[in-house]
Amino acid sequence: MKVTFNLQSAGPANNGGTATLFNSANILYQMGHEVQIVSEVDNEFTWFPLDGPVYIKTKGFTSDYPDARVIVATGAHTVQHVLNAPASKGSKFWWVRAHETWSMDEDALIAHYRNPYIELLVNSICLKNFIKNKVGRDVEVTRPGMDLNDFHLFEERDYNWSKETKVILGGLYNNKPRKRFDWVIEIFEACKTRGLNVKLHLYGTYDEPTNTGHALYLKNPTQSDLNDFYNDIDIWIAPTKSEGLHMPPQEAMLCKCLLIGAKEPLSGMADYLLNNVTGFTMDYWSEAVDLIESLVVLNNPSQIKEVTECGRASILLMGDRRINMERLVEVLNKGEHPNNIARRLFALRRRGFAVENSRHRA
Repeated sequence: MKVTFNLQSAGPANNGGTATLFNSANILYQMGHEVQIVSEVDNEFTWFPLDGPVYIKTKGFTSDYPDARVIVATGAHTVQHVLNAPASKGSKFWWVRAHETWSMDEDALIAHYRNPYIELLVNSICLKNFIKNKVGRDVEVTRPGMDLNDFHLFEERDYNWSKETKVILGGLYNNKPRKRFDWVIEIFEACKTRGLNVKLHLYGTYDEPTNTGHALYLKNPTQSDLNDFYNDIDIWIAPTKSEGLHMPPQEAMLCKCLLIGAKEPLSGMADYLLNNVTGFTMDYWSEAVDLIESLVVLNNPSQIKEVTECGRASILLMGDRRINMERLVEVLNKGEHPNNIARRLFALRRRGFAVENSRHRA
């Protein structure tokens, strides 16, 4: 299959969303598929190379795109470019990887979800349910998958915590408001105020922050560095408001860190974070402080061990990259071939849409 991932008006950069997309492209190429990524800007992603897939810098016109079997919008801003593409560019899909209210008005997002000219697939159950409730469309759940073998615990943890035990909190440093990094600092400072022996370890892509009291900061760590990093952390704090599946909590859970995440219905963490089963959820940062204090004071290592083991199992059940890319290919193959316009028109009309032949291009 020849697949085009469209990043027009989005552009690749050093972030988790680009990393999951490029990893997906690499795996698809290894599976024997022809993959290209198009955008009008230079490729600024440097964490690892595209190993086989082709990056094509366009001039912003759909005529610059290569012909393909499938063209996939990878974010809300790329949807219109895919819709504008002629039939030869491929069957039109949108891989909805987050409800991107930080980049587009919600009414505009919902209008895109409703558009019959583009097929939808999502990376999380919470997005599937949201789209079903909002616009009545049944969509496939197709996750990007994780590098499951790269994140593991070196030796069994000692969860026998007490007020004297050094408990290391971990978090992702990011200054975007929806990430709510300030919650991490509030939790850390409040734990110290209550007399808990806590340390804070952080990583991120920005320069090291100041005035946060952290004991360790890693900038742009490799996956090997991250595995070492997570092995030193006891509790991972993930207060982010809205995400896709969110890679750092998954990686931390694979290393049996205890996850405390925000209780947000449209955060992809909802797919694997079940309160008091695979981790703990919080409505506000002060709840996390109360929880950490109770875990330390009550000293119930069997409870923590059970939760962290269930957390790791929940990530493993979501499957590795190859399994999930095999699933993606199955879903993309269900898409109408762009040259079979008559059959596509019939399917749209059967769903109740009034469609004119002259206005439909794919």
